[in-house]
Amino acid sequence: MTIEVWMGKNFDTSYEREAVGKFLDDMEFRFGDEEKLHLVLMDYYIENRQIDLTFLKNDAIIPIELKECHEPFIASENGDWCTPSGYILGSEDRNPFQQVYEHRIKWFNVLKANKHKFRCLDNAPDERPFWYSTCIVAISPSLHPNTTNINF
Repeated sequence: MTIEVWMGKNFDTSYEREAVGKFLDDMEFRFGDEEKLHLVLMDYYIENRQIDLTFLKNDAIIPIELKECHEPFIASENGDWCTPSGYILGSEDRNPFQQVYEHRIKWFNVLKANKHKFRCLDNAPDERPFWYSTCIVAISPSLHPNTTNINF
């Protein structure tokens, strides 16, 4: 198998542990037969911010924020993600989109500051697409079909 996992610490909640189990099963199904190395970082810190998951492969860095929600919610880029019952998804006054966006910036800062330490990045121009990671918000157990995305 070409998938290696590094775990900073154990997840605190059962939904995170269950979501990671499903994620790793999907990773094995999708990438298990490939020769290329794929890395998964779990529950770690970068520039003093906790990140749930990050998938690293030769051409991508994909931070993943795990959230639990059984209800539909309204999601927007800059506002709260709220359910009809008043539950707000996110933490520290940041919605999940803002959280993963911040993770992208943290990765960008670390790579840019340390690019001289990586032979493959040493001569990379600043506008190289690799600098701009994708990010994902994963809702556990699944995204409710009545969830609404606005302003994306």
